[in-house]
Amino acid sequence: MQHTTRQAALHMIQTAPVFTLATVDADGFPTMVALSPLPIKRSLEELYFYTSRQTSTTQNIQNWRQASLFYYQLSD
Repeated sequence: MQHTTRQAALHMIQTAPVFTLATVDADGFPTMVALSPLPIKRSLEELYFYTSRQTSTTQNIQNWRQASLFYYQLSD
C-alpha cells in the first residue's frame, strides 16, 4: 500500500496520547492547551476531547469555529 500524508496524519490522530489545540481569541491572540483525546471516533474529520464549557478554548471555538491541532513524535 502506498504511504500518503493523509494516512500518516490519520495514524498520528489515532495513536497520539496528547495534542496541543490552538485557537484565537477575539483580540487575535492565540491560546494553546494540551488535551487528551477520547479513544472514540478519532478521524481526520472528528476528534473528541474533554474540556470545560467555561474555558477560553471552548469560547474561542464557539466564536470563531477554527482551531489547529499540533502533535509531535520525536521518533518520526
